[in-house]
Order: sequence, then C-alpha cells, then structure tokens
Amino acid sequence: MSDEQRFLFQTEPDRFWEIVINDDSKARLAAVGTLDDLLLAEVIRYGLFNKKEMIGPLASLYRWLITKIPEDARLAAYIHVARFVEHTTMVSVNAFLPFIVEDDSRSIVSTAVIDYVSLGPLSNGDPMSRVKDILGMIERNLLKNEGAAFGALLHIGDKRVCNLLTSLRDRLNQPAMNNVVHSGTGFIHSATADFYFDWLEGMEGTDHDGAFGIVASGLGLLKRKCRTDQVFTGNRPFPVRNATPKQWEASQKPIPLADYVQRVSRRMYALERTEPPPRVMPHVLMAWGLRPLTDPAETAVLDDR
Repeated sequence: MSDEQRFLFQTEPDRFWEIVINDDSKARLAAVGTLDDLLLAEVIRYGLFNKKEMIGPLASLYRWLITKIPEDARLAAYIHVARFVEHTTMVSVNAFLPFIVEDDSRSIVSTAVIDYVSLGPLSNGDPMSRVKDILGMIERNLLKNEGAAFGALLHIGDKRVCNLLTSLRDRLNQPAMNNVVHSGTGFIHSATADFYFDWLEGMEGTDHDGAFGIVASGLGLLKRKCRTDQVFTGNRPFPVRNATPKQWEASQKPIPLADYVQRVSRRMYALERTEPPPRVMPHVLMAWGLRPLTDPAETAVLDDR
C-alpha cells in the first residue's frame, strides 16, 4: 500500500464494517480489495468478537500475509488497529495478538507488546496481568520473535516487570538477545539498567559464547540512545488508559543522569575487571561518560557497521 493509498475503513467505512461482521470467510475475502485491508479487517474482527475458534484460522492467515505484505505496510495496519483499541470500547487488546505471536519484525512486536500490556484490563486487580500473558507465551515458545517481546517488557522500565523477567533471561539465544538489546525507547529507567547489571554480574565474568558482549552492548546502547539527562525510577501504571495525572507523575520520579552514573560506576568498573579480554565493557564505560581502566590492547574492536 503506497503512501497515497488509504485503507478501506477510511474511504468506505460502512462497507468495511459490513465485511468485518460478515461470518462468511469467503465472502470477506472476495469483498476486500487489497491484502492490507484483509489483514486489518480480520484482525479487527477477532478483536471485536474474541472467539476462540477464530484463533487458528487467523494465525494461518497472518503467517501467509506476512510473506506478502512488507513490514512497513504491516506496521501501518498495526497503527490503525492500535487506534481502534485505544479510542473505542468495541475492539479488545486481543487484536494485538496476531502481531505479537506471528510477526517477526522487532518494531512491530515490541510496539504491540507494550500496547497490549499497557491497555489490557486487569485480572483480579493484578497490575501484572497482561505482562504475565506475554511471559507465558515466551515460556511456551509461542512467539516468532520472543527477543522483541522480552525487550519491550524490559525497556518499559518497571521494577515489577523486570523482576518477572529474571527467570526467563537465561533461556534466550543470541538472536533473541540481540533483539532484546535493540528494543530501547530512548529513555533510561533505573529498573532496566539495573536488570542489565544483574544479568552481566550473573555471568560471573565468563563470555558464554558471546552472551556477555551482547548484554554489555545493550547497556551501552541504553545510554547512547538516551534523549534526556534524566533517569526514571518510578513504576508504570497498568492499565494506562485510566491513569490519573498524579499516577503518571509518580511513574516518572526522575533523578539526574549524573547521580545515577555515580551510583552505578563501581558496578561498571567491577564488570570491566571481570570480563575476559578482548573486553567490551571499556566501550560501555565510555558511553556512560566514565574513563576505562583496561589496556587498549585488551579492548575489543567493535564493528560499527
């Protein structure tokens, strides 16, 4: 779908909704003009009716559509789905699930995960209800890109979420870990950075076939991508839809970045000492504005491509 083209719901909304509520799958397929509209209509239909028997056919359809629709067009469709969920009461967060489970795009999966856990209703008043849904999917190997889902949760920066992630981090393979560390938001949350420190310290100075270097690079990326001179220390309100201004203010609790760096500098230098050469941690220290102590001859040469 080109930039000039619009979705059917924008040009012919009545026709779009007639397609969505039609129970005849063949009729729906014949009625849509593009695969982009088919994707949007079927996902919205699932979010509208939330029937268990829809899951299998929709998953199969999405797996086929992902081979036909490029990432940017899928993301465009996703953005409209998110607006339906956020700004109406008739489409549930279940509409995010095909993107979370079946897509392999880091940007699509991570965005969908954040929206799902942020907008989904709670179960039994548990603020971690929807977070636990995603963790369960990771545990059961249901996701095409579990690293993006894990990374999205990690970079929300909520201490409660990070605590739940701890038991799952050692199951991630290197491709998944790479997706984790590249899922940053441009903001530093102390819970996220502390999670990286704990993860690295748990490796006890061993490289684990490159795992240490990947996680260390994530700690460096956290600082390099940071768009502010603050570190946020609060917990996110779940769900965000009904959060009050006071709750949002409490979720931030910013502290000066310089104060946080001073607080964690000893941990960084300890990690630099225990990492075997060639070391990545000197680059991480420099990213955070600290002077490395490693001999340059023992510092890893990074590929900046």
